[in-house]
Amino acid sequence: MPVTQDRGIAQQTDRMHGELSAVPPARHSVMKLGIVMDPIEGIKISKDSSFAMLLAAQARGWELYYMEMADLYLQNNEARGRMRRLEA
Repeated sequence: MPVTQDRGIAQQTDRMHGELSAVPPARHSVMKLGIVMDPIEGIKISKDSSFAMLLAAQARGWELYYMEMADLYLQNNEARGRMRRLEA
């Protein structure tokens, strides 16, 4: 069933019956977004789609993390990345 947010209250829609039911918000559930970008000091805010995505995510209360290509590595065949907290 699809879940939508409305005024901070999640609602769940039953497709067969079109009914809405309140879904209690998950505790300590914060969406986190990690993004790989070119060096942040060189971005052109007016043209950078990654920056626009970061602004939209921040407006929704998401935690933002930033990585450059040099921050990505493999450890025991697992992809890893060094992330820095970011505010747009």
